[in-house]
Amino acid sequence: SSTNKAKVNTNCTYNFGGMPLFGLSQVTGTGVNLGVYSFHRTNRNYPYILNLEYKISTGNLTGIQIGVIVPISADQILVSWRDDNTSTTYGVDILNLTTKATAHFVTRNMMVDRKEGNNYGFVTVPYRSLPTDTSIKIYTSKQHAAFAGTADASTTDTDRLIQSTDAEMGEASVAKVKVELVPSGNTAPEVELAVIGVNEQ
Repeated sequence: SSTNKAKVNTNCTYNFGGMPLFGLSQVTGTGVNLGVYSFHRTNRNYPYILNLEYKISTGNLTGIQIGVIVPISADQILVSWRDDNTSTTYGVDILNLTTKATAHFVTRNMMVDRKEGNNYGFVTVPYRSLPTDTSIKIYTSKQHAAFAGTADASTTDTDRLIQSTDAEMGEASVAKVKVELVPSGNTAPEVELAVIGVNEQ
Protein backbone atom coordinates (compact mmCIF):
# COMPACT_ATOMS: atom_id res chain seq x y z
CA SER A 1 0.00 0.00 0.00
CA SER A 2 1.03 3.66 -0.15
CA THR A 3 1.90 3.57 3.56
CA ASN A 4 4.31 0.61 3.28
CA LYS A 5 7.25 1.34 1.01
CA ALA A 6 10.84 0.09 0.87
CA LYS A 7 13.70 0.77 -1.52
CA VAL A 8 17.15 -0.41 -2.59
CA ASN A 9 19.64 2.44 -2.28
CA THR A 10 22.41 3.10 -4.80
CA ASN A 11 25.47 0.85 -4.23
CA CYS A 12 23.36 -1.60 -2.21
CA THR A 13 23.70 -4.55 -4.58
CA TYR A 14 26.51 -7.08 -4.90
CA ASN A 15 27.14 -10.46 -6.52
CA PHE A 16 28.56 -12.42 -3.57
CA GLY A 17 30.16 -15.52 -5.05
CA GLY A 18 27.32 -15.96 -7.51
CA MET A 19 24.62 -15.07 -4.95
CA PRO A 20 22.94 -11.71 -5.69
CA LEU A 21 22.60 -9.53 -2.58
CA PHE A 22 20.66 -6.29 -2.11
CA GLY A 23 20.01 -4.07 0.89
CA LEU A 24 16.36 -3.24 1.54
CA SER A 25 15.71 0.08 3.31
CA GLN A 26 12.56 1.59 4.79
CA VAL A 27 10.76 4.51 3.15
CA THR A 28 7.45 4.49 5.03
CA GLY A 29 5.63 1.92 7.14
CA THR A 30 6.86 -1.51 8.23
CA GLY A 31 5.38 -3.85 5.66
CA VAL A 32 8.42 -6.13 5.37
CA ASN A 33 11.54 -7.06 7.34
CA LEU A 34 14.55 -4.97 6.32
CA GLY A 35 18.18 -5.97 5.91
CA VAL A 36 20.39 -7.64 3.30
CA TYR A 37 18.44 -10.04 1.09
CA SER A 38 19.60 -12.71 -1.34
CA PHE A 39 17.88 -14.20 -4.39
CA HIS A 40 19.48 -17.55 -4.95
CA ARG A 41 19.10 -21.32 -5.24
CA THR A 42 21.28 -24.27 -4.21
CA ASN A 43 21.46 -25.61 -7.77
CA ARG A 44 19.30 -25.85 -10.88
CA ASN A 45 17.18 -28.59 -9.32
CA TYR A 46 15.85 -26.19 -6.69
CA PRO A 47 13.66 -23.07 -7.03
CA TYR A 48 14.98 -19.55 -6.48
CA ILE A 49 14.36 -18.26 -2.97
CA LEU A 50 14.11 -14.65 -1.76
CA ASN A 51 15.79 -14.80 1.65
CA LEU A 52 16.68 -12.28 4.36
CA GLU A 53 20.32 -13.32 4.42
CA TYR A 54 21.77 -10.88 6.97
CA LYS A 55 20.26 -8.53 9.53
CA ILE A 56 22.23 -5.59 10.94
CA SER A 57 24.03 -5.90 14.26
CA THR A 58 21.40 -3.96 16.23
CA GLY A 59 18.99 -6.79 15.48
CA ASN A 60 16.27 -4.42 14.28
CA LEU A 61 14.30 -5.35 11.17
CA THR A 62 12.30 -2.13 10.79
CA GLY A 63 13.20 1.56 10.80
CA ILE A 64 16.59 1.00 9.17
CA GLN A 65 18.50 2.09 6.09
CA ILE A 66 21.18 0.06 4.31
CA GLY A 67 23.73 2.48 2.86
CA VAL A 68 26.20 0.38 0.88
CA ILE A 69 27.45 -3.19 0.45
CA VAL A 70 31.21 -3.34 -0.17
CA PRO A 71 33.33 -6.48 -0.70
CA ILE A 72 36.69 -6.62 1.07
CA SER A 73 37.61 -10.18 0.02
CA ALA A 74 36.11 -13.16 -1.77
CA ASP A 75 34.22 -14.20 1.37
CA GLN A 76 33.79 -10.93 3.28
CA ILE A 77 31.59 -7.88 2.85
CA LEU A 78 31.01 -4.65 4.75
CA VAL A 79 27.49 -3.28 5.19
CA SER A 80 26.86 0.31 6.31
CA TRP A 81 23.55 1.13 7.99
CA ARG A 82 21.44 3.68 9.84
CA ASP A 83 19.03 2.65 12.60
CA ASP A 84 16.24 5.10 13.46
CA ASN A 85 14.77 3.01 16.30
CA THR A 86 14.80 4.81 19.69
CA SER A 87 17.51 7.21 18.48
CA THR A 88 19.37 7.51 15.19
CA THR A 89 22.59 5.48 15.17
CA TYR A 90 25.02 4.58 12.40
CA GLY A 91 27.38 1.68 11.93
CA VAL A 92 29.32 -0.61 9.62
CA ASP A 93 29.02 -4.39 9.96
CA ILE A 94 31.41 -7.08 8.78
CA LEU A 95 30.38 -10.69 8.30
CA ASN A 96 31.23 -12.88 11.29
CA LEU A 97 32.77 -16.01 9.78
CA THR A 98 33.08 -17.83 13.13
CA THR A 99 29.57 -17.41 14.57
CA LYS A 100 26.35 -18.37 12.81
CA ALA A 101 23.08 -16.56 13.50
CA THR A 102 19.86 -18.25 14.58
CA ALA A 103 17.82 -18.91 11.43
CA HIS A 104 14.19 -19.81 10.86
CA PHE A 105 11.66 -20.42 8.15
CA VAL A 106 7.89 -20.04 8.24
CA THR A 107 5.35 -21.88 6.10
CA ARG A 108 2.51 -20.14 4.35
CA ASN A 109 -0.92 -20.32 5.93
CA MET A 110 -2.30 -23.80 5.25
CA MET A 111 -6.00 -23.97 4.38
CA VAL A 112 -6.97 -27.44 3.23
CA ASP A 113 -10.71 -26.75 3.11
CA ARG A 114 -12.07 -23.70 4.91
CA LYS A 115 -15.62 -25.09 4.74
CA GLU A 116 -14.64 -28.21 6.66
CA GLY A 117 -12.77 -28.74 9.90
CA ASN A 118 -9.31 -30.24 9.51
CA ASN A 119 -7.22 -32.04 12.07
CA TYR A 120 -3.57 -31.09 11.72
CA GLY A 121 -1.26 -33.78 13.02
CA PHE A 122 2.33 -33.93 14.21
CA VAL A 123 4.99 -31.67 12.71
CA THR A 124 8.09 -33.62 11.69
CA VAL A 125 11.38 -32.04 10.61
CA PRO A 126 13.86 -34.47 9.02
CA TYR A 127 17.43 -33.26 9.35
CA ARG A 128 20.78 -34.06 7.80
CA SER A 129 22.90 -33.07 10.78
CA LEU A 130 22.36 -31.85 14.34
CA PRO A 131 25.77 -30.91 15.80
CA THR A 132 26.43 -30.93 19.53
CA ASP A 133 24.78 -28.04 21.44
CA THR A 134 22.62 -27.06 18.46
CA SER A 135 18.86 -27.57 18.33
CA ILE A 136 15.76 -27.51 16.14
CA LYS A 137 12.71 -25.75 17.58
CA ILE A 138 9.20 -26.06 16.19
CA TYR A 139 6.44 -23.47 16.67
CA THR A 140 2.83 -23.90 15.56
CA SER A 141 0.01 -21.42 15.00
CA LYS A 142 -3.72 -21.89 14.40
CA GLN A 143 -6.44 -19.48 13.25
CA HIS A 144 -3.94 -16.71 12.36
CA ALA A 145 -2.66 -16.47 15.95
CA ALA A 146 0.87 -15.19 16.62
CA PHE A 147 3.54 -17.77 17.35
CA ALA A 148 4.12 -18.31 21.06
CA GLY A 149 7.39 -17.16 22.59
CA THR A 150 8.14 -20.74 23.66
CA ALA A 151 8.56 -23.56 21.17
CA ASP A 152 6.21 -26.55 21.14
CA ALA A 153 7.48 -29.58 23.06
CA SER A 154 9.31 -31.89 20.65
CA THR A 155 11.53 -34.97 20.63
CA THR A 156 14.70 -35.77 18.68
CA ASP A 157 14.95 -39.22 17.08
CA THR A 158 18.66 -39.70 16.39
CA ASP A 159 18.07 -43.06 14.66
CA ARG A 160 15.71 -41.72 12.01
CA LEU A 161 17.19 -38.19 12.08
CA ILE A 162 13.94 -36.37 12.75
CA GLN A 163 12.62 -33.79 15.19
CA SER A 164 8.89 -34.17 15.90
CA THR A 165 6.33 -32.36 18.02
CA ASP A 166 5.09 -34.36 20.98
CA ALA A 167 1.45 -33.41 20.32
CA GLU A 168 -0.70 -33.01 17.24
CA MET A 169 -1.73 -29.49 16.26
CA GLY A 170 -5.42 -30.38 16.40
CA GLU A 171 -8.45 -28.96 14.62
CA ALA A 172 -8.11 -25.69 12.73
CA SER A 173 -9.25 -24.07 9.51
CA VAL A 174 -5.92 -22.22 9.14
CA ALA A 175 -2.52 -23.39 10.39
CA LYS A 176 1.09 -22.29 10.10
CA VAL A 177 4.47 -23.66 11.25
CA LYS A 178 7.79 -22.01 12.10
CA VAL A 179 11.05 -23.97 12.36
CA GLU A 180 14.00 -22.35 14.14
CA LEU A 181 17.60 -23.53 13.79
CA VAL A 182 19.69 -22.70 16.85
CA PRO A 183 23.47 -22.72 16.20
CA SER A 184 26.47 -23.20 18.44
CA GLY A 185 29.46 -21.14 17.40
CA ASN A 186 30.04 -21.84 13.72
CA THR A 187 27.96 -25.02 13.54
CA ALA A 188 24.23 -25.23 12.89
CA PRO A 189 21.58 -27.86 12.14
CA GLU A 190 20.95 -28.81 8.52
CA VAL A 191 17.29 -29.60 7.88
CA GLU A 192 15.76 -31.13 4.78
CA LEU A 193 12.08 -30.15 5.00
CA ALA A 194 9.10 -29.89 7.33
CA VAL A 195 6.24 -32.38 7.17
CA ILE A 196 2.82 -31.41 8.55
CA GLY A 197 0.27 -34.16 8.91
CA VAL A 198 -3.33 -33.38 7.88
CA ASN A 199 -6.38 -35.56 8.50
CA GLU A 200 -9.41 -34.16 6.66
CA GLN A 201 -12.69 -34.74 8.43
